[in-house]
Amino acid sequence: MISRTCLPPVVKARTIHLLSNAGMFASLAFIPNIANDLGASSTQIGFIVALYSFTFLLSSWVFGRAADIFGRRRIIQFGLLAASVAILLQMFAWSPFTLGLSRALAGFALGSFPAAVIAYAYEEGDRMGRFSSFAALGWGVGVLSAGIFTAASGKFLASSILVFVAFLVSLAITRDVTIPHKVPVFPVSVIRKNLRIYSAILIRHTGASMIWMFFPLYMESLGASHLLVGIVYAVNASGQFVIMPIADRYRAHPLILAGLISSFLTFLTFAIAQNPYQLIPTQLALAMSWSLTYVGCLKYITKNNVERATASGMLGAAVSAAAIVGPLLAGISVHFVGYRWTIVIAAFVASIALLQYLATGWLAKRDKTPGPLGS
Repeated sequence: MISRTCLPPVVKARTIHLLSNAGMFASLAFIPNIANDLGASSTQIGFIVALYSFTFLLSSWVFGRAADIFGRRRIIQFGLLAASVAILLQMFAWSPFTLGLSRALAGFALGSFPAAVIAYAYEEGDRMGRFSSFAALGWGVGVLSAGIFTAASGKFLASSILVFVAFLVSLAITRDVTIPHKVPVFPVSVIRKNLRIYSAILIRHTGASMIWMFFPLYMESLGASHLLVGIVYAVNASGQFVIMPIADRYRAHPLILAGLISSFLTFLTFAIAQNPYQLIPTQLALAMSWSLTYVGCLKYITKNNVERATASGMLGAAVSAAAIVGPLLAGISVHFVGYRWTIVIAAFVASIALLQYLATGWLAKRDKTPGPLGS
């Protein structure tokens, strides 16, 4: 076991964030391929991805609130241990139906701890951009690790091991730095206060999830191997790792605005690729768009809410809600118009996020009511 005193709290948080995200994405990125190999249709793949996101959303909501009430440490440790077991159970899926059930269980387990880790990191003095960059690094490590294995069982085993190591690191957390808060079951005040933020990331990520649902299959249709898919994902993750700490220097509003604009433009470039290698540079643009959007949202949420785990959990729930709606829309869209036109539709959805963010900001100024315009 790792010594409880050998690692500074910030290092513990970053290490847990890196390893848990590596484990999460080691299997997540290739679920469409695994489902396809089990005989799932494009619509069924959409439902499998959406089911995972639904249970992740539910868990983020429940355990984000629990972390504010009972403390960060217990939720982090319990969630990581449960996730390492749930991920491993996916190895035994033999059909689209059983894969969907196992993904639902994995989603609930994996959604239980991220909000608590975010709150713990912020309260220990970490900067949100730098902290978030370790999630991106973990994503790259996880996808590359999974890309080495051809069989689904190897991907799930690698994923489970990474999350279990994160659990071992979490045992070094010895205290919570904040006093527990009373939070209602349905935190209306938290939602209302951050609604502009939640709405922007919900709509933007719906467009992104429409693309991610079939992206590995899209790359395969262009001639990519599983290893090349992993490399392309790693380019995105590496870009985020570099960009997110830089984003720490700027206020939330300009970051979110720039992220939404660049998301719309970047999504469009995916549709014009003629071979998988052309998607590599687009990943750097995508890394920038997500880094700016997410760090901006996270900076606002953590700075302007006392119930940080609840508010962060709701941010995660918004991302998960997008990951439900996006794949369902994409499953239908791909069936009728194919990959490229679905990407164009996803870009249009991202443009709605930008218009919504601008409109709600204008209304907030006009009515002279507080809005998330900075910090």
